[in-house]
Amino acid sequence: MKKWIWLAVFVLIFSMMAAPALAAGKMTVTQENFYVDDEYGVNAYLFAKVENTGDRAVEYSAGLWEIYDKNGDPLTSNDWLGCYPSCLAPGETGYVYASAYIDEVESAEDADDYMLTVTGKSSDQTVTYYPCQGEYQPDVQVNEYYRQDFVTAEITNDTQETVFGMEVVVALMDEEGNLLYVEHTDFYDSTGINAGSTVTYRFALSDNWPEIWDKAGVTPAKVEVLAYTIQE
Repeated sequence: MKKWIWLAVFVLIFSMMAAPALAAGKMTVTQENFYVDDEYGVNAYLFAKVENTGDRAVEYSAGLWEIYDKNGDPLTSNDWLGCYPSCLAPGETGYVYASAYIDEVESAEDADDYMLTVTGKSSDQTVTYYPCQGEYQPDVQVNEYYRQDFVTAEITNDTQETVFGMEVVVALMDEEGNLLYVEHTDFYDSTGINAGSTVTYRFALSDNWPEIWDKAGVTPAKVEVLAYTIQE
C-alpha cells in the first residue's frame, strides 16, 4: 500500500515539473536609437521598437530611460515614456519614444550613452488595426516664407460604422530599416472616421530634425504607420 502511495506522489511531482509554464506576454526591445542635440540647450531623444515575444497579450506597464556621461556616470533619468500601441498581441510590434532636457551638461558630446528598460503586464485589452500607409515629405513649401518636413499617414476605415478614438503612430526609418523617429497622435472620442472613408493626417517635424539626421549621417527613406483602436 505504501509503495502505491509513494508512486502516486512521484507521478504528481513529475507531472507538475513537466507541465508548461503559465502563458505570459513579454515586451522585448528589438531596435532602439538615441540622439542628442544642443542647438537650444541639450536635448536627448529616444526611439525604440518593441515586440511581444510571449504567447499572451501584454500591456505596457513602465519604462525607464537613463542617460550617462562619458565616464558612465548618470546625468538624468526619465520614466515618462510612451508606447504605441500600448497593448500588443503575441508577435505584434509597437513603438516607444521619449525626450529629455539635460541641464547637467552644456554640449551634446557630454551625453555619451544610455540604457532603456521596458516592462509589460498581462492584458485583456484587444487592438483593432485599420489599413494605412505613410509617406515622408521633406522640405514642403508651407507658405511664401516657410518650408517644413512632414510625415503623412493615410488611414482607411474599412468597417461599416464610424470609428471614434482612432490612434496613429508613425515610424520613420532609413533605407536599411534602422529606426530614426517616432510620433503618435490620438483622435479621441470627439473625432470619427466615417465608414468606408479615408483621411490623411500630417505630422509636422520640428526644424532641427534634418540637421540632427545630417550630423548622424542618416537619411529618412521609409515610413511605417499603425492606425488602431483599443478595446478594454
